[in-house]
Amino acid sequence: MERVSDGWITTGSVGGHQTAVTTFLRARGMRVTGEQSGEVHARHEACWFGPVLGRLAPLRWLPYQAVIKLQHRERGVGVRAEFEAAAPPDGRRAADYRTLFARWMAELRQVLPDTGPGVSAVPPA
Repeated sequence: MERVSDGWITTGSVGGHQTAVTTFLRARGMRVTGEQSGEVHARHEACWFGPVLGRLAPLRWLPYQAVIKLQHRERGVGVRAEFEAAAPPDGRRAADYRTLFARWMAELRQVLPDTGPGVSAVPPA
């Protein structure tokens, strides 16, 4: 599976950031499938004809998912974000997913700015 993940520290509160994360994911066409304090799971379902068209289909027609974890830390709020293709892409499509997920990671960092010195915010699960 194609996956992009990152972690950082930001200021603010877990609750406030969780609302921002939910809005962020929904704005990108994802449906929140699970939410608890400090954690949001979201998924984008494929259009039935997306996988049939393969490389010709836009990414918005293919399945992917996200998990964003927020945790109170000594110096702020730890953020751990992961975007992943829900089905194994072929070699050329994998690069498309990496580009999309890297762009989303950069956009999420604008919503929740990095204020820490490059510390891993929330350990990977």
